[in-house]
Amino acid sequence: MLENIIVIVLVIVLIVAIIFLYLKNKELENGLQEALEKVEGLHNEIEQRKIENLRFALNPHSFRNTLNTIEYLAKNTYESVNSLSGIFDYMLYDATNQFVPLGQEMRFAQEYLKLYRLQLKPTVNVKFSIDERITDSINESKFIAPLIFAHFIENAFKHGNLESDNAFISIKIELLNENEIIYSVRNLISLNPKNGKGGIGKNTFQERLDLLYKENHHLDYKEEDNVFTANLKLKLHEK
Repeated sequence: MLENIIVIVLVIVLIVAIIFLYLKNKELENGLQEALEKVEGLHNEIEQRKIENLRFALNPHSFRNTLNTIEYLAKNTYESVNSLSGIFDYMLYDATNQFVPLGQEMRFAQEYLKLYRLQLKPTVNVKFSIDERITDSINESKFIAPLIFAHFIENAFKHGNLESDNAFISIKIELLNENEIIYSVRNLISLNPKNGKGGIGKNTFQERLDLLYKENHHLDYKEEDNVFTANLKLKLHEK
C-alpha cells in the first residue's frame, strides 16, 4: 500500500513538474516573441531614420546642382524661369514623401532635363523616351521613390562629354511588366575624364536604393566606346 502511495505521489509530482515546465516554456516563448517584436520594431525605426537622413542628404545635393544651373541661366537667359517654381516645389515638398506616383516623378525628370538642357549647344542630341505602354493608370497607381530619375540626369551633365560634335544624352523608361520598369541613361564621355571631387551622391543614392528597395532593384553601369550607360531596374510600389 505504501509503495502505491509513493508511486501516486511521484506521478503527481511529475505531472506538476511537466505542467510547470510547459507554462514556463510558454512564458519564455511569449517573452522571446515580445523581445523579437521589439527588436524588429527598433530595426524598422532605425531603417526609417536612415532613409530620412539619406533623403535630406540627397536633396541638398540635387539642390546645389540645380542652383549651379540657375547661376548659368542668370548669366545667359531668363528662359524657363516659370518652370523653376514647379521644380523647387517638387524637391522641397513632394520629395519629402517616401514614395510618389510614377507619373509625377517622370514629369519632374522631364522638367529637370529641360532645365539642364539650356546649358548645352543646340547640336547636342538629347532624347527622353517613355514606353507607350506606361498608361495613365500605371502612372497614378504605381509609386516610386522621389529623385530617382534626377540622379542619372545630373551625372550625365556633370561627367558627360558635352562639347564634342557627337555629344548626346539618351534617357529611356521602359516597362518590363505592370510592376517593373527599367530606367536607362546613356551619354558620351571624355577619353580623358577630369579628376575631381565626387562619389558622395553615388554612394548616397546606392544606399538609399538598398534601404528602400532591398532585393527589388538592380543597378549596373557600363563604359564602352566612350559611351557611359546606367541601367536601373526597379519594382514599383502599389498605391
